[in-house]
Amino acid sequence: MILEIIRDDGQKLIAGDYPNKWLLLNKQGTSNVEVEQYLEPKGLGFGDYYAGSRVKSRELVYRLQYLGDLYEGRFIGSTFFDVNRSYTIKSTIQGSTLLLDVKVLSIVDTQDLYHRYEVEIRLIAQDPYWRAESPVKLSTTNVTQQWHYPYAFTNQKKDKLYVNAYEQIEIQNELVFEIDSNIITDFRITIKGTIENLVLTLNDTQICTISGSLGQGVLVMDFKKGIYSFNGENIIAQISLQGQMILRQGINRITTSEPCELSIEYDKKYAGDVLL
Repeated sequence: MILEIIRDDGQKLIAGDYPNKWLLLNKQGTSNVEVEQYLEPKGLGFGDYYAGSRVKSRELVYRLQYLGDLYEGRFIGSTFFDVNRSYTIKSTIQGSTLLLDVKVLSIVDTQDLYHRYEVEIRLIAQDPYWRAESPVKLSTTNVTQQWHYPYAFTNQKKDKLYVNAYEQIEIQNELVFEIDSNIITDFRITIKGTIENLVLTLNDTQICTISGSLGQGVLVMDFKKGIYSFNGENIIAQISLQGQMILRQGINRITTSEPCELSIEYDKKYAGDVLL
């Protein structure tokens, strides 16, 4: 296993098996998630009413030992970890790499100056799910490279098909894809072109409507961060949102009222840091 702790300023600490100077002694809380169940007592009869459930944030602990110079290890450990900074855990096990964004809760290190330096870092992840190293990116635009004669330039439009001397571009109004993870995930959509009376549908449920014309530009809708912008300007007041903007396990279908250059980006999520 290789553990890479990346600070928000780009500084890294790499731990794992020998020959790494930092040895990973133990880890806790990195697999599975914890679910809270909410119950309300009945006013009459036995038992409780089920009120709901949620997945809690994740607390995890790593214990590291420095195999190099005693004072060098103590200096690195005391300066690298800071409760006021943000970190990303990059965990590689059996060739699979997953990421988790965390904050530091506490740092406990060796007090004996003549003992090999050890440090225990307790972290918390607001989003408890690990994510794949690279997001999945899909598009409604299919590009086919064309044979062409140098200096020959043509340009014509036929329905949804755009053809020039170099490539053939087909723009669809539907994107169908499959998610093999059992964890629902949010996503980000980017649409380029003329935005006018746009209706966006996810799995046969209308989730977004834009009435009127925004003009020519780039529309970005990030359903995780709650960012809705057109050419960099906030347009939340001009968008009508309905339903749940999350992708489900299995087949997902996103459609637009008109063919447009649409791309989607989402993270594949996992409950633990070990992929079987």
